[in-house]
Amino acid sequence: MRALVVAHDRRVLEHVGHVVSDQGFECTQCLDGQSAWDLIEAGEIFDLMVAQMMLPWKDGWELSQIRESGGFLANVLLTQQWHMITDFEQFGQVRFSALPVNEWHLIMQIAKAIQLTGE
Repeated sequence: MRALVVAHDRRVLEHVGHVVSDQGFECTQCLDGQSAWDLIEAGEIFDLMVAQMMLPWKDGWELSQIRESGGFLANVLLTQQWHMITDFEQFGQVRFSALPVNEWHLIMQIAKAIQLTGE
């Protein structure tokens, strides 16, 4: 399975990339939303996207909506705003995890996101 990890903070990008890779995903990493968008526009297909909510050019929420057109099967957005996690839980297919990254919580959210897709 393939995953796209998008974070503007290089330390977050590398840390999340390792966590996602350890879960068996082949990881592609981008430092901004536009680079991630360009990959999707070029026809790259990913099973999972883990992205920071706040990104330069295109934010994580915009990227998560690509799922509607077949871009991703599962999405996990990372945010420093805990209230966003509860505010956005109604969106179902998108899971949220807090920054700084708690590996166990991120792994659980990835599993839930994949489970929601029925894969």
